[in-house]
Amino acid sequence: MKADLRALTLPLIALVAFNLLPQLALRPAWSSVLCFIFLSYRTFLVYANLPVPPRWVIWLAQVVVGVAIWQHYHSIFGDEAAGTLLTLLTCLKTYELRNKRDYFVNSMLCYLVLMSNMLLDQSLILTIYVIADVVLIMAFLYALESETFSWKAMRGYLQPTFMLTFKAVPILVVCFVLFPRFSTGFGSGQQTVGKTGITDELKPGSISQLISSEELVFRANFLKGDVPLRRSLYWRGAILDRSNGLDWTREKTTERINPGYGANGGDQIEIFLEPGFEKFLFSLDSTRSISFPNDFNRSRITKKPGGTFELLAPIQNRERYFLDTAKEGEALLEQGDLARYLQTNEAPSAEMKKLLQTLKGKEQGQTVSNILSHFRGNGFEYSMEPPAAKSLDHFLFKTKIGFCEHYAASTATMLRYSNIPARVVVGFQGGNPSFLENYMSVRGQDAHAWVEYFDEAGKRWRRIDPTAQVNPARLALGSQTYMQNGESWLPNWIMDSNNAYFRARAVIDEFEASWIGFLVRFDLARQKELLAKFGMEETLFRALPVFLLLALVLILAVLYFLEAQKREKLSPEDRLYRDLLSTLNKWKIERKPADGPLTLMDKVRAIQPKMAVHVEPILEGLIEARFSNRPLNRDQMDSLSLQVRNLRKLSVPR
Repeated sequence: MKADLRALTLPLIALVAFNLLPQLALRPAWSSVLCFIFLSYRTFLVYANLPVPPRWVIWLAQVVVGVAIWQHYHSIFGDEAAGTLLTLLTCLKTYELRNKRDYFVNSMLCYLVLMSNMLLDQSLILTIYVIADVVLIMAFLYALESETFSWKAMRGYLQPTFMLTFKAVPILVVCFVLFPRFSTGFGSGQQTVGKTGITDELKPGSISQLISSEELVFRANFLKGDVPLRRSLYWRGAILDRSNGLDWTREKTTERINPGYGANGGDQIEIFLEPGFEKFLFSLDSTRSISFPNDFNRSRITKKPGGTFELLAPIQNRERYFLDTAKEGEALLEQGDLARYLQTNEAPSAEMKKLLQTLKGKEQGQTVSNILSHFRGNGFEYSMEPPAAKSLDHFLFKTKIGFCEHYAASTATMLRYSNIPARVVVGFQGGNPSFLENYMSVRGQDAHAWVEYFDEAGKRWRRIDPTAQVNPARLALGSQTYMQNGESWLPNWIMDSNNAYFRARAVIDEFEASWIGFLVRFDLARQKELLAKFGMEETLFRALPVFLLLALVLILAVLYFLEAQKREKLSPEDRLYRDLLSTLNKWKIERKPADGPLTLMDKVRAIQPKMAVHVEPILEGLIEARFSNRPLNRDQMDSLSLQVRNLRKLSVPR
């Protein structure tokens, strides 16, 4: 490796490390740890001036990385698996820096890692980071071209980098506006793993373990009117209809209902759903229908028994859909087969029968009210970390401490024991309202479970929330505010910093929501609408990719032509001299900028004396041509060119 290039090793390692920062949130934790171990050891080798491991060790590490990716993802393809593999191999590439080409390849791999990150996330923060990272990579390429590095010179490389970025902005804008949008994103088609914990079953602890998660699930933008009170917002995900005491599951069925269309055709709520949350489409109990832009036949949506909506396949990227909701008080939840909502897998115990006898009312509504009132007193407590409950009786008569899933599961089971059709609903409750925009952010900490029972008098399903009987503040304040106020035992300075963190996050979320809304809303339909204003016909629109490709080729050709005009025009003698210098570099003979041909000849005699006899005739011929003002004729040039080619074939003396 050339001495000047060796000075670029640490800056390149730092660049790769900076390139990996998004991986901390987007990739598995073990891959991030492995990446920084690779880079840390490479940095140690540079500081200790030790040689890199042999090639076979690097190859073995690459095989191990590939096996680890396969074990985790069961594939090496797709957005996540291939992106993680690419990131790890980029770190290992830093062990193969032997010439200028290796440094260049490693820099290009940083671009590819950035692209793989953008496939998983297009947030405002990541976009700003990508711009900064692209500038740093380009500045490093300028330093690589000069084959030297210093922090003082790095500032000089930033100016042409910013100019080049500024020139590229118009091309990026044109491509963004004109390139046809994909209605279903860039997904790889692999199954997405659910991240919220909202699944087809409910067990004690399944919801409470999510209360500490601040991961965004979706944003709800209310298009008509103000944001409702958070205590009235119950985002339904799945209906659980099989009772086993505190454990509830969903009947496995392939039954599908046509999702239908809204009666008034008006979309009241716009949902921006994050990827990775199973197939659930979260909606309110007043939802008439759900629709995706560009999915006019609702071919992606199915409606499940109980009035919940799901996708036929999980989304791979952030998408939006619309809820068409009914007027307040209008019954939408279908009756269905009530017998399935009365079944239980275990009979009530003697103690349970005695309790239910005391709670039985003259009418159905009174029985429901008595069951809810039972949780309001009698020593029941609300806790985000409840003790383990072995059974329904153990919770009701001994521990009496639970989270929302405990109270929802026990209430629904007690209603069924009382011959009242009931079911458990899992989803999210409330959310965090924005400061400026008309939307609500729903996060993992808003996960919730509640109950729906069938009202015989009204012939409709009604929602009840047993958690409101035990801890009404949780629903009125929302999960975030409740947790802030609930940790009053902490010192005041911690509480103040915690509140400041949530306020800052809310402000950042405002900008993030605007950015995501701009990106996601500019879909195929919006693009066609925009281009139609410029008289662009449908046929021409379909041919846009071809036109864009041709235009890009033309632009690059023009830029190459303009750049070529600036290049130094070399004479045949100068090109032959550069070929000779390239050959001498392989013999560890480096020419400094101030070295002339005679000085170079002295270096050859000193470093490789056995090869001097082959180099002297070539240099003498070039010196004569340069300083005698008599250019070499064709035969002389051919003779010298042949000698240089033969020189390359010679083995380097040791």
